[in-house]
Amino acid sequence: MKCWASSLGDCADGMSREHYVSDGIFDGESITAFGLEWCRDEPRTISLKSAVAKILCAKHNSALSDFDGEAARLSKFLVSEVYRQPTVEARVKINGRLLEKWALKTFFNLGYLRALHREQPNAIEPPDSLIRYLYCNADIRDGIGLYHVSHSIGASSLEAGVSWNVIRTIDQPNQVVGLTFVFYGVRFAVITEPVRAEGKIQSMGLVGEFDFSKSEVAYRPTSISFLGLSAAKKSIELEW
Repeated sequence: MKCWASSLGDCADGMSREHYVSDGIFDGESITAFGLEWCRDEPRTISLKSAVAKILCAKHNSALSDFDGEAARLSKFLVSEVYRQPTVEARVKINGRLLEKWALKTFFNLGYLRALHREQPNAIEPPDSLIRYLYCNADIRDGIGLYHVSHSIGASSLEAGVSWNVIRTIDQPNQVVGLTFVFYGVRFAVITEPVRAEGKIQSMGLVGEFDFSKSEVAYRPTSISFLGLSAAKKSIELEW
């Protein structure tokens, strides 16, 4: 497998082992994976050290560390303030672009490994425009990037790590253009099409036990607030 950022033309130091989903966001030493070649039929629990693949060169892998670090900051806040201290008001400031880039690179990691859904036949090749956004801060078109999907959040809904559902185009149902993901209880979506996707996300309707049609969807949100126990307010401020 070649480095999925090879279109930049500056790969260096050979292929390295990249975590499918950043190891820094997890609180334990293992994760449950599903959808990869070795776990297509049922989930399997493996150590975090094993949840890696050679999909990026060492140079491009190390350049993603700031994205991983920002996602880890958010996960630590949610674990500490929602799960362990639900009755205390708390807020955190997060760099929205770094979190958005973390979501995009996670989508590309999983898509490149054909792990987004069980029937995914081909690897998703990241478009050059989005590779340049991740690595070179190139501009991206309106609609691409991070969305927040509102729902109630509390200690009982906290989910360790990340779980996801794919978003497909209406006219080409085999084409995956993004995914919704639950990040320690907070629900986001990431889209790679240059079209505002609030309606597309809501039109997913009932997925499992969650009804997207009853949620408010915000593109590049600046503030996410919810209540813990005893009406303690928790706030995530995203700076863009």
